[in-house]
Amino acid sequence: VSTQSTGKLAEATVQKKKMYYTMRVKMLQRNRAEMEQRLGEERGKLASLPYERVHILSCCIGDINRTRNDREDMSAGEEDHGKIVDKLLALEARVEHWIREIAKVDLWYQRRVR
Repeated sequence: VSTQSTGKLAEATVQKKKMYYTMRVKMLQRNRAEMEQRLGEERGKLASLPYERVHILSCCIGDINRTRNDREDMSAGEEDHGKIVDKLLALEARVEHWIREIAKVDLWYQRRVR
């Protein structure tokens, strides 16, 4: 066996190993990208309900504020005013709850992506 053929054989082996490890790296990068995409989709599914709830509750708060302003113009009774304020406080508490849920989903997602 000549030195030249041994050198070519060694070079061919190195080339094969480079190709193999390059292929492995690309496969791992592709798998990671797919996993990140699936996690992003899952995050979207988990966060869609809280975002929807926050939007609906915010609209309700706006409606109640408009109603309160209309009733103040008509000089409604103190009892009605107290009920409206109670409703507003309850809705704001629900909005805070759903915002915390969104934060939990974001935290879950960030932990999974690392």
